[in-house]
Amino acid sequence: DERNRQVTLNKRKLGLMKKAYELSVLCECEIAVVIFDSHDRNYIFGSHEVGTTLSRYVDFKDDPVESHSNETISKLIDEKQNRTAPKPRPVPSLPRVASLTP
Repeated sequence: DERNRQVTLNKRKLGLMKKAYELSVLCECEIAVVIFDSHDRNYIFGSHEVGTTLSRYVDFKDDPVESHSNETISKLIDEKQNRTAPKPRPVPSLPRVASLTP
């Protein structure tokens, strides 16, 4: 329902912005995150001035190194999880034990 979606948005939004902040500090990169919710409200995080970062993006002449949509990032995440998932080991069969009752 609508209330659950709003609560989820608020929690995930904060988590996303925290990750963006950490990435910008740890990797010394410039980040702009823009979110539009279903009511057309927007939420913005910028490691620098967001307008400047977005202008850099618009004016950038080269193709991006990576560009993803929901579909492509979902596939990428699935592939990575499948590569790193532990392989199930076969369970060795136990030797039969003689019955204790006659």
